[in-house]
Amino acid sequence: MTGKYLLAIDQGTSSSRTVIYDHDANVVASAQQEFPQIYPRPGWVEHDPEAIWSSVTAVTGQATAAISAATAPTSAMAWPVTAVTDDQMASGSCSTQPGRG
Repeated sequence: MTGKYLLAIDQGTSSSRTVIYDHDANVVASAQQEFPQIYPRPGWVEHDPEAIWSSVTAVTGQATAAISAATAPTSAMAWPVTAVTDDQMASGSCSTQPGRG
């Protein structure tokens, strides 16, 4: 099968996940990876933005590699990203690296 796909990235509290769907909403590939949790004091949790970014790029690469090998996609319809978080992160205007804001 070739054609257009929907690639979804779910950035969760403890892991990143990428799922690729076909035109009929069937899952054709997925990947998930946890990232380290940092507990600076009781009741607090922090995340390293570079670890989050690394996990997102890793799972996206894994999922797209799996679909490329299986179905030879011609294009992606969308790249939605979900994140429900109170974290704050900033990136410099001349940088592609995440930073702390």
